[in-house]
Amino acid sequence: MNTMKPSRTVILFSRENRHAPGGVELFNRNLRSLLDGYRVIHVQEASPDQPTKAAYLHRLRGTIQAIRENPGAPVLVQYGSFLDVLAIAALRPFSDNIYAIAHCSESWKHVTSPLMFAPTGQILKRGLRRLFVLAQNQADVFAVARPHRIHTIIHPAYDAPAPAQANRRGFVYVGRLVAEKGVLDLVDAWALLHREGFRAPLDLYGTGDAAFLEELKAKIAALGLSEDIVLRGRLADPAAIAAAYDGAEGVVYPSYVDAFPLVILESFARGTPCVITTVGEGPRFVDCPALTVTPGDVPAIAQAVRAIADRRIPAELIADRQEKAREYARGRIIDDLVAEGVLEKMA
Repeated sequence: MNTMKPSRTVILFSRENRHAPGGVELFNRNLRSLLDGYRVIHVQEASPDQPTKAAYLHRLRGTIQAIRENPGAPVLVQYGSFLDVLAIAALRPFSDNIYAIAHCSESWKHVTSPLMFAPTGQILKRGLRRLFVLAQNQADVFAVARPHRIHTIIHPAYDAPAPAQANRRGFVYVGRLVAEKGVLDLVDAWALLHREGFRAPLDLYGTGDAAFLEELKAKIAALGLSEDIVLRGRLADPAAIAAAYDGAEGVVYPSYVDAFPLVILESFARGTPCVITTVGEGPRFVDCPALTVTPGDVPAIAQAVRAIADRRIPAELIADRQEKAREYARGRIIDDLVAEGVLEKMA
């Protein structure tokens, strides 16, 4: 148990990719929405176009200043890259009340590299009052830092009543449009399904860098799938994302690198089955071989899509995962942080 006095002020250290927000940014947005009533200090980039290193140094300097102005306030680092590990080391001389929430898993580059992971483990162990993890696989990976597991969080919009399966059509992908999320594999799977005579719309929601988007569009056109696969752009509003899930038969998320993807929880919370890969916590949560594929296995992705389209995923399984997923939309992470002595309990 934390021996520091619980606080109503919390200092957040987290990246803010405004052009292509990923899981860390969405998690942080959801967390901030739950911290209403607390005084939240979150130093962000000076401008949306600030280079990565400059933005990192700007946030680091601003966070150090916030620590000096608010002695004893907990610092909560959203740990999503090796830069965040270095930030913990840089912040430690100014505060002994630093916590981190891990957003990475065994598949991330700095974790798989022994040369980088050895100092990572020591910094986490010595620089933090507590390391929080969101999934069991993270607890296993970061055992050296004696992590505590807490709930992850999805937006409360996903806890609203969902429409019946009979009114749904087609499939969606929601997330960053980058190679490591398996987007090109998804296009190849759709080409395979097309050759087998299966036709269904696939809407891709998200954004990425210009070069990859051009490559993606060219691949879709070359495979003759322009009428089936449509890039819809980014949906910033959780209600709009929920509506996209609501209109789909299924979600496909064939990622190579992830810890506990919010997409999986969001889609199941809306009663929409999701094709996942064997990385991270997804397989533990979904626990359905028909929906689980190895990253890069295009035929398996196609087979899983057919399983959803043919209604071969038991309705009881979908209903059970829906109720479990909705638990993450009910703000239990705040109860966790209060129980750990990080935050003061609000009346």
